[in-house]
Amino acid sequence: MQNSGRGTAIAFLVVLLIICAGVYWVAQAVRTTGVWGLDSAEIITPTPRIIPPTFTPFSIRPTLSPTASPTLESSLVTPTAQPPIVAAIPTLGPTPPPPTPIPPLVPVSFDTPTPRPTAPPPPTATPSFPFRVGLQMPDFERGCAGYYIYGYVYDIDGNPLPGVRVHVFDVYGNDIPPVITKTDPPGWYDVVISNQRDTWIVEVVDAAGRQLSPRVQVLNTGNFVDGEEACWHRVDFHQTR
Repeated sequence: MQNSGRGTAIAFLVVLLIICAGVYWVAQAVRTTGVWGLDSAEIITPTPRIIPPTFTPFSIRPTLSPTASPTLESSLVTPTAQPPIVAAIPTLGPTPPPPTPIPPLVPVSFDTPTPRPTAPPPPTATPSFPFRVGLQMPDFERGCAGYYIYGYVYDIDGNPLPGVRVHVFDVYGNDIPPVITKTDPPGWYDVVISNQRDTWIVEVVDAAGRQLSPRVQVLNTGNFVDGEEACWHRVDFHQTR
């Protein structure tokens, strides 16, 4: 039994080798002689032909002859420009009138309120002096023997009053020491002034130089013209209490 099985296996290997050899032989025959026994020289292998493409530059347009068939470009119809479509706006009723222009602005002025009248300030009280001014005048009868301010001082009853101090000074600060009214003639005083044009101030003062009367201004022109310019100037004072 073992011998019969070994012989079967050997026979199977032999058959397999034969089949393999036949397949190899057939393949070699096809490679060398061609298909179905044709010679390799009789087998026509087509050679491909490469035709280079023809390019037309984009800047060169082909010229069409009159008889040439229309191309795609010539067959295209250029659309004709259409007029713009204007929609008709329906009119609703009659046309309204144009708006009335606005008048220009007029500035409004407000009345300035009238200030309320204020009470006038109380009058300034005139200082009360023990002497008041009496006669004041230029004296043309004395001529121009010199330049003087003179006069009389009277008491409350109108009698000449000696012993009263009269002070004279000018607007430039020239100060003449006070003079005292005389006893002969009683109540008389006189003060020598310069012959230059000047304005002088005359007043009654006490022993301490305090003012006892209103001040009187006297203009001396330095010339004598009868009726116009004098060299002598009279100023009298009267006692009030």
